Amino acid sequence: MGYADLVLKSNCVFTGFSEAPFKGGVAVKGNKILDVGLEDAVDRYIGPDTKVYAYGDNLIMPGFVEAHIHFVMAAFFGTKYMIDLFDCSSEQECVARVVAYNEDNPDCERILGSNWWPQNWDERVDPHRANIDRFIDDKPVYMICSDYHTVWCNTKALEECGVTKETTPSFGRIGKDADGELTGVLYDMEACAPAFDNAFKLPDDILKNVLKDFFKRLASRGITSAAFVDIKTVSVGDYLDYRLLGEMEKDGDLTCRLHMYPSLGTKPDLSKQRKLRDLYTSEKLRVSGLKQFFDGATTAFTSYLLEPFTNNPSTRGMAFYPDEIYKEMIALAHKEGFDLKLHVIGDAATRLALDCLENAYTLYGKNGSRDCLEHIETPEYHDMRRFGQLDIIASMQPPHLPLNDNEKIVYLGKERAKCEFAYRSFQETGATLAFGTDCPVSNYEPMPSLHAAVARKTDAGVPTGSNPWEKLSLPSALKAYTYGGAYAVHREHEFGTLKKGFCADIAVIDGPLFGQDPETYFDRKVLLTVMDGKVVHEL
Repeated sequence: MGYADLVLKSNCVFTGFSEAPFKGGVAVKGNKILDVGLEDAVDRYIGPDTKVYAYGDNLIMPGFVEAHIHFVMAAFFGTKYMIDLFDCSSEQECVARVVAYNEDNPDCERILGSNWWPQNWDERVDPHRANIDRFIDDKPVYMICSDYHTVWCNTKALEECGVTKETTPSFGRIGKDADGELTGVLYDMEACAPAFDNAFKLPDDILKNVLKDFFKRLASRGITSAAFVDIKTVSVGDYLDYRLLGEMEKDGDLTCRLHMYPSLGTKPDLSKQRKLRDLYTSEKLRVSGLKQFFDGATTAFTSYLLEPFTNNPSTRGMAFYPDEIYKEMIALAHKEGFDLKLHVIGDAATRLALDCLENAYTLYGKNGSRDCLEHIETPEYHDMRRFGQLDIIASMQPPHLPLNDNEKIVYLGKERAKCEFAYRSFQETGATLAFGTDCPVSNYEPMPSLHAAVARKTDAGVPTGSNPWEKLSLPSALKAYTYGGAYAVHREHEFGTLKKGFCADIAVIDGPLFGQDPETYFDRKVLLTVMDGKVVHEL
């Protein structure tokens, strides 16, 4: 039989296979779960060298599987290398904060700010590079909007990106003022791509330290696996981030499994993507599919809708690229065996993505693909049924609900908003739910996400949205945050649940969660995280 290296025991063990926890434990040998069962069943694996953890009423569960994160960007979240501008009330205050940072860090090669939000400004104005240039003209400054679809640059940053008045992206636009001069603002993903490639550059050793620290932060929140999703619509750069992560894996520094999704792009040549898939194939670092955007964001009026915006009837947004490009590229990717993560916010974008996937399945068969539509914030009611029919994963981010806080009612009207963040309805179609955070758009911590999914309230405890019936039970939310993400990467037979022979990816939460008021979730800490059989976090 052999003794376990670790035995975790609790009155509250949630395996993911049932709706309720039970009193028992988990035995771990090497990097695998040796057994899961009642207390007597796991006690037999305790030997003289077994480390035993007795957790009382605290919850033992599978490690969280984050289904949508922009990993390197998220690693900068909350560090000294990224200035948070969210609480700034004006363009001038944003600039002043960046100037102060520059004075405190005169040796930095470039400056990165994030989360400026015009809706928070006393006066809604279009920012301009000149207002940064008059204070900082000798190094690039990149200031990313909260929607992560807009970047405000100074002149030095535009020069570093090679952006000129003649630059014309296929989608998105380069901001210009009334005189035809560059404003420094880049709108939407293809226009922003060069900025995203340059803004997060640090010397390799420093960037590795940033990533190491982020792995520790993820472990401290019980996250043992994550889908690293590209934020660009076109393939730009050489995927330096992947190379650094590969080096870190060789050094034993990965404490979270990463499933990477580079850009699908718009050209019918996937040789670069195939090369990346062939290069990264390990248990902890692999390319699992490709990512593409279909539309933008609601607040920028760039989500693609079937009917015009209620508060801006002149537009209903639009898809980033012509339908023919999406149809061709998705069919090609499916033919070559790539799973897809497709960003859709509006109902028209959701329908177009479903049509393209259905066309690919008709041409080449389903072939076991695990395709995800990402975000799906405002689908049309009848299109939701197609998720179950086509076996398409609904990959959603619960913290977007309180972040938006009734935004959809304002932009779409109450009737259309009834399908916003429709967790329960998607579940009822038979579709698999996979939860994540979209960090750095939202915080990466799972507990606020669980609160949003189960309570459908803001972080302050105020009900939000027009459809409270879409809230989930705690077991359903936990399964979406564990099994759902594992299923999306074809690894539900390895992790995402607790079962004999599975990877030993386990989290222990302070408190049982079950039977508790969701408002208490914010106070819960992660007591222990085990990834691949190793304790990577312990309080």
